[in-house]
Amino acid sequence: MQINYLGQFCFKIKTAKKTIILDPFEKNSHGFMPKTETDIVIFSSTAKKSLTRITNTPFIIDGPGEYKIGGVFILGIAFNKNTEKETTIYSMKAEDLRICYLDNIKAKLTEKQLEQIGEVDILFIPPINANKGLDVKGIAEIVNDIEPCLIVVVPNDNLKFFLNESGFGTYQKEKKLIIKKADLPEETQIVLLEP
Repeated sequence: MQINYLGQFCFKIKTAKKTIILDPFEKNSHGFMPKTETDIVIFSSTAKKSLTRITNTPFIIDGPGEYKIGGVFILGIAFNKNTEKETTIYSMKAEDLRICYLDNIKAKLTEKQLEQIGEVDILFIPPINANKGLDVKGIAEIVNDIEPCLIVVVPNDNLKFFLNESGFGTYQKEKKLIIKKADLPEETQIVLLEP
């Protein structure tokens, strides 16, 4: 599996059979998202829906439910339900790797949500901004509840505070993450992906 960061909080996950784009966008302060083709597009929020940089017609997932597409199992779990910015947490399984994608998280996860997420190999956590979501301490608590093998983060002003609060202290910086089940670390590690 290969994971690339495309900017904002958007990722491209390439498996042997399928390509997935998480939360595509049109442009941000650094420019346009690269044009790309994909099999599956996943939107975490009702407020985020841009397909302008997707060059084909993929399968769209934009809410809770169970989906199985070409060897990829995806479970959408409702979060911030019935609010203006309804959010979905995604738990995915592909190539024997279990992935959890969190975005726009404004409260701790419930026991039921944690149970639905299950065991996690790779956890994507959003840029930490106390004005828009959970603060550093709240995100650190979620990470400790989930106990992933790898945490994927993106460049963020609050990253240093998160490292201190969570107790991990360090991270490795990568342009892309190429990973298989056998490569997973025994203790949790943080990977900072750059666009």
